[in-house]
Amino acid sequence: MASRSKRYSIWRLCLVTLTAFAPLQAYSQDGAANGEWAAYSGDKGSTKYSALSQINADNVDTLEVAWTWDSPDNPIAKENPGKTPGGFKVTPLVVNGVMCVNSTYAIVSAVNPATGETIWQFDPKVWEGARPGNLGFNARGLAYWEDDDGNGRIILGTNRAYVYAIDAKTGELIEEFGENGKIDLLATLRRKNNRRNIFSISPAIIANDVLVIGAGLNDRPTLKEMIPGDVRGFDVRTGELIWTFYNPPEKGEVGYNTWKDGSAE
Repeated sequence: MASRSKRYSIWRLCLVTLTAFAPLQAYSQDGAANGEWAAYSGDKGSTKYSALSQINADNVDTLEVAWTWDSPDNPIAKENPGKTPGGFKVTPLVVNGVMCVNSTYAIVSAVNPATGETIWQFDPKVWEGARPGNLGFNARGLAYWEDDDGNGRIILGTNRAYVYAIDAKTGELIEEFGENGKIDLLATLRRKNNRRNIFSISPAIIANDVLVIGAGLNDRPTLKEMIPGDVRGFDVRTGELIWTFYNPPEKGEVGYNTWKDGSAE
């Protein structure tokens, strides 16, 4: 009986705890602000929620097509049949009344969301080279940052291991970022490797003016010489490397001894 009583007490404690936290969860996710979508998942909390309510369950069946927009990939793919783009996986951003979207070839377009008119485009020419490793021609989204004066920049990563900073108003590269507007992920990597083995197709995270970029890796074939999966933080203004989280860890770092038989090396 003592054991049963103890189990019941634990269940009561769990129920009280869940009840206490439920109201906090209800108020913790406000979603994307100002009716816009300034981050890949809506906001930096990844809530994937917008409070917009003009379209709802009562009128969604009456919607009609207002405009269509053609990806800039289409004519390129038609002229280069051996360079077929992958599936379109991009989540567009909407900031300051402008929609920004990168295509599967990583071409960034600023589009008027009310009319579908293209305002500007930036093409990093990813499609000109050989098929990228692992996922081929692929892209998933963009990141956005603006300074205290409201000057915005679009951050674009590509599967050529370059990251670009683009002026959100003009579509021109921010020259003071990195080297003439881009940083080379391969150049700041601790181990030299083949450019085909690293890419950045997922949107970066920007926190306290630090541009945090993970590592997409070509994972076939699996060899001991493969590229490390380091996470790096760059100054979003200058593109300067600030820190690196080593994966696998280096000798003397926490976790190094869990990589057996010298595998961290």
